[in-house]
Amino acid sequence: MYAKKPFKRIPPEQGIDELFVGGRANATLRLRMNRKAIVSGAIFSGFGPHPALCRSVHIRPLRKLALARAEKWMLARLEMTDGLGAIYPAMANAIVALRCLGYSRTIRR
Repeated sequence: MYAKKPFKRIPPEQGIDELFVGGRANATLRLRMNRKAIVSGAIFSGFGPHPALCRSVHIRPLRKLALARAEKWMLARLEMTDGLGAIYPAMANAIVALRCLGYSRTIRR
């Protein structure tokens, strides 16, 4: 799912505005700055390539190969089984991932 980044726009009437005290327009959605987290994040980000840099490279053949392998792996584990053991996050993620890969709702391509 992360490779495809699916996005679904929700109409305002189906939103969650009622969860914001005083409405969404008056809500403060900022997090407090944690200096320790910023320092430790800066230290650990120096140990490996930055994710944004990796995404900007766009090594397409490897991505296609990785997606094909992930699809094959997932289908092998879903085929001839009773499902994903009623673990809702796994079921929901599997459905979204297959829809991102072009499968229909009946799991036939």
